[in-house]
Amino acid sequence: MAIDKRFDGGIQSLRYLLIRMLQASLKYLSKLYKYLADVNLSSIVFKSEVFFIKFLTNESNHLKFID
Repeated sequence: MAIDKRFDGGIQSLRYLLIRMLQASLKYLSKLYKYLADVNLSSIVFKSEVFFIKFLTNESNHLKFID
C-alpha cells in the first residue's frame, strides 16, 4: 500500500499524459484521413472530368475490336 500511495501521483500524471497523447494522435489521424479522402475524391472527379472531355472531343484512344 505504501508503494501505491507514493507513486499514485506519478501514475495518475502518466495516465493523463498517455490519454492526452492518444487524443492528439487520434485528432491528427482524423484530420489526415479527411484530407486524404478529400484529395482522393477530388483527383477521382478530376480524372473522370478529363476522361469525359477527351471522350467528347474524340481525343481518347479508340477501342479496337478483334473479330
